[in-house]
Amino acid sequence: MIKKLGILLALSMLIISTFAQTVSFANSNDASMNNDSVLVSSNYVEMIEQAQIFSEENGEVGQVNVGSVLTVKEKRDGKVFFQWGQELAYVELEKTKDTLLTEESLLTPYDELKSNEGYFKSSEDVEVQLLDTNLEVESGDFFFTIQSDILYPVVEKKDGFLKIAIGGFYYYLLDDQSRFSYVATDNISDPTNEEPTTDPTNEEPSDVDEEPVVEEDPVDGEEPTVDDENKEETNPSSTKDNTPSESSDEDMSNVAEDESVTTENNKEETDPQITTKTTASAQFTSSIKYFEVTGATAIYIKKDGDLIRSGRLSEGETYPRIRDYGANWHEIKFGNSVAYVMKDYTKPGSSSNINNLNGPYNNSSKTIRPLINVAVYDNTSGKLVPFAGLYTNIDYPIVGDYGSWYRVIVAGRVGFVKKSLVSTSFTSTDKYFKVLETTAIYANENGKLVRVGRVPEGEVYPRIRDFGNWHEVKFGNGTGYVAKEFTTPSDGTSLKNINSGYSNTTRFFIPKENVAVYDNSSGKLISFAGINEGVKYPIVGDYGSWFRVIYSDRVGYVRKSDVNVAFNTSDKYFEATEDSAIYILEGSKLVSVGAVYKGQVYPRIRDYGNNWHEVKFGNTVGYVKKDLTIPYIGSIGDLNNTQNSSNSFYLSQNIAVYAKNSSGDLIQYSALYANYRYPILSDYGSWYMVDVLGRVGYVRKSDVQTGQAVTTEALPVYNTWEELSDWEIHLSTDYTHKDVLTYGDFVNILEQYSYGAKIMFNTNEIGWVQNSYLLDNPLDADYLLVEDRNIRTDRLVNDSTLIGLVKGGTKVKVLEYQYNGKDSYKHWYKIRTSDGKVGWITGYSSSRGKLLVRIEDASSTFSIFTDLRTQQQNVTAEAIDAFIKSKKSDSVLIGMGKTYVEAAEQSGVNIIYLLAHSILETGWGTSSLVKDKNNFFGIRAFDSCAYSCASSWDTKEEGLIQGSIWIANNYIYDGYKQYTVDHMRNNLQVHQYATDEAWHQKIANLGREFIAFQNNNK
Repeated sequence: MIKKLGILLALSMLIISTFAQTVSFANSNDASMNNDSVLVSSNYVEMIEQAQIFSEENGEVGQVNVGSVLTVKEKRDGKVFFQWGQELAYVELEKTKDTLLTEESLLTPYDELKSNEGYFKSSEDVEVQLLDTNLEVESGDFFFTIQSDILYPVVEKKDGFLKIAIGGFYYYLLDDQSRFSYVATDNISDPTNEEPTTDPTNEEPSDVDEEPVVEEDPVDGEEPTVDDENKEETNPSSTKDNTPSESSDEDMSNVAEDESVTTENNKEETDPQITTKTTASAQFTSSIKYFEVTGATAIYIKKDGDLIRSGRLSEGETYPRIRDYGANWHEIKFGNSVAYVMKDYTKPGSSSNINNLNGPYNNSSKTIRPLINVAVYDNTSGKLVPFAGLYTNIDYPIVGDYGSWYRVIVAGRVGFVKKSLVSTSFTSTDKYFKVLETTAIYANENGKLVRVGRVPEGEVYPRIRDFGNWHEVKFGNGTGYVAKEFTTPSDGTSLKNINSGYSNTTRFFIPKENVAVYDNSSGKLISFAGINEGVKYPIVGDYGSWFRVIYSDRVGYVRKSDVNVAFNTSDKYFEATEDSAIYILEGSKLVSVGAVYKGQVYPRIRDYGNNWHEVKFGNTVGYVKKDLTIPYIGSIGDLNNTQNSSNSFYLSQNIAVYAKNSSGDLIQYSALYANYRYPILSDYGSWYMVDVLGRVGYVRKSDVQTGQAVTTEALPVYNTWEELSDWEIHLSTDYTHKDVLTYGDFVNILEQYSYGAKIMFNTNEIGWVQNSYLLDNPLDADYLLVEDRNIRTDRLVNDSTLIGLVKGGTKVKVLEYQYNGKDSYKHWYKIRTSDGKVGWITGYSSSRGKLLVRIEDASSTFSIFTDLRTQQQNVTAEAIDAFIKSKKSDSVLIGMGKTYVEAAEQSGVNIIYLLAHSILETGWGTSSLVKDKNNFFGIRAFDSCAYSCASSWDTKEEGLIQGSIWIANNYIYDGYKQYTVDHMRNNLQVHQYATDEAWHQKIANLGREFIAFQNNNK
């Protein structure tokens, strides 16, 4: 649905025909209701295209969808007319087809004799669906759309539904009070049922001293042009008076007798409801003072040089005219000015037919604006007889007040208009207004109107001043604007909750949704206003479970549970109103790492935008959403003022964080989530003391792990450093590792040397491991998925639910690893993708080995995880030659710097890797393989025939370049996609480059040595 937020132009012109002859001008005398030759009320049509719905009186009023069925009232002029409320509307005939209703149809015919219970209007377009007899939606499709701000009759209100009729059938709508407003039938009653108790024509004029405004005579023979727009709305950003200025008349003499006159909102093509058209020009002379209407016809006024249809004269009625106005028009008295009536639908008349000709009355300074097109009545016969009509697009002067009526002068005749059908004009001295129909209150934000609240029907408000078409009122710490058209002046005597002593504080709230403001001055809570969702509104004070506020200078109350209290930048603490998450930023994404609990109070570092608190979290900062918190005014007793130690623990599960209350008991006040390393303040027996969100907390030692986490599937433990680094020891047939650790195990590092670390594991065992696989926080590592994998809710293909697909080339975080030797997939990884998916994948192929590879982009350093498809910057041939010479002055590799650069370019392989690998394999260029066979990388130098089986090239340059290309084709860029030296060495026993268990570590060490040398010799 498209939400339409504009100011309502009027209550709606849609119910013009609702009140038969009394309110509607489309009465039984109109041509549209008497063309029996085209009436086909027994037929039905079905929509074959979506179409706009139009009313001849009101223009576009809605939409009808394909498949909808309409009961045909009339077909003419390429249009199909059908029931719309209590009038007729039409669609284009070409968008329909004739159809029949079957007995199985769910459509229930509309009983036109059934009375209405009132009218509704929506702030948004309303989609009308078909419901069955149990008031359940029959299908998801909707058949009609009623435009916003259209007043539509309600047949019945029942069980939260509105029963309405469209196209000759009943439909039901959910009674959505957040969007709908209602007008009771009594408020727009039939004026023929209520007559003045005395003859108004015998009543003396009201106290009016103003003289009628004298209008200049227009130039003979001129007529105004036709307007395409007849509505205007003043934006409160300007104080410009919106009263239209008079414009000069334009020549009417060249207007043909059959010329149509059209306006956007009051359409008329030579008045389609007229039954009799006369050749009037020849009948009227300048001396004729009266005319009789032969067919209901329009009254036109001039506005900015254009003709605007602003009223109607009734068939059979006679009126005085000011003068003959060209060949085609009468000029008549209309309000404080003049108007024009086409001669085509008139004939000369006599004053003897007029009983209510004005004599003594003058217009006052007060004006009215019709809420709907209204009838003007003559009561001189003892009955109310409509003789004219006023449309919603004009402000019309009144003579005076008469009970529930206003006396007016229309076309020189005295008449009466029902008060309930019009709004009264305001003067600058009016201090209060009463709302005739629930409407919006707007704020002016940067020159644009924004809806910020509502004022209900029947309520009275003080105003600051008159502001064009608006009332300016107090709203919060600023001003708001209410459209005058839905209000009437008031003396304000009914108000009991006018503010006299309260003022706003610096504290604000923000409604969770549109909220009511209540008045309790009567001893009962009565809703008198509304504040819209998301509007920041000032608070006067606290009142138990309510906040006291000032709304348009009236004191009111808002439920605390309906709003969030806004924070000021100076607020130091917040209280959680619900359990909610603590987040940290990982790159540009928010990741939840803990929780705050309802009722607990926390310090904050600062206000962070409109929606967040920035808080202390470990050695960094975290973020908590404001919408589940409120400001806390007071102090906290367990604030931490101590720095974190250098020690930390790792969370393999979600854990509770406790605080001591005033009695010394431990209560849970926060939580820390799994897969995060958190700093320790100090040791506290069987607990660790920590700082969580600036408060001193305690976590059980048994709930956490200290030390470093293992981040590989299998990490061998060696007895000594020599055992770890000497590859020949590993070749012994009787050699076994001290132990093998796996992903998620924790160790404590005792000392480190080169790529090795001496560790304590399994409580008190000592050994050596490769230190590259030890991390404080496993989530610091990125893993690359080398081919597409399904992600599942659990391990094992047959016992889990498929979540989706993770594409090859995606980087993920590994949360957990499990090995299942009985499963053909064996290696399972719980991962988290960058878009938040969490689940299990299999990261193993029996033919390709590992499918999930830890990886790092080339940077200022080099590691076993460096992506060999990337390059470090500024590596030069000169630096390569100098580095080799500094280590081995007689190396055959000296002078090969340019060839290394060329080899990296041709193969697409990282140049530092090529250098380090060749140094390791050739012993700094001293091996027989490189001297005799120009074999730089030990290609095909198997352990059993290292020399004889090794590949050979004719020159050193060819050996280095072709060897680099061979590695690229057989390891890095082939189907194995072994992008790192770690992957080339450790591939779950599939397609591994070397038998030395530290081969990849030694290459990485040499790479880092070169980088350090180059940096130190720039």
